[in-house]
Amino acid sequence: MQNSESTKTRSRSVTGILTGMEVTMANRLTIAEKLCKGCLLCVETCPKGILALDKSKVNASGYNPVHCTDMGSCTACAMCARICPDSVIKVERDAS
Repeated sequence: MQNSESTKTRSRSVTGILTGMEVTMANRLTIAEKLCKGCLLCVETCPKGILALDKSKVNASGYNPVHCTDMGSCTACAMCARICPDSVIKVERDAS
């Protein structure tokens, strides 16, 4: 029974919503792509290794922003948000 609840939460976490220049994934991780400088501090700090530079995008400042490669594996530990020098990452835990 607990596994099916876990599966439902995981499938919700994988869903992403694109809004303007910010990417929000299941209210867990938001990266302000237009402000990200691609310094890679968050990528190197993420204990799950699920953040990566998105080389297919360039923001208005000329930087490749970071994106989450596997939101289902995100534990919402917020280490990425704490290390970001420009505070462009917002992490929220699921209410469930």
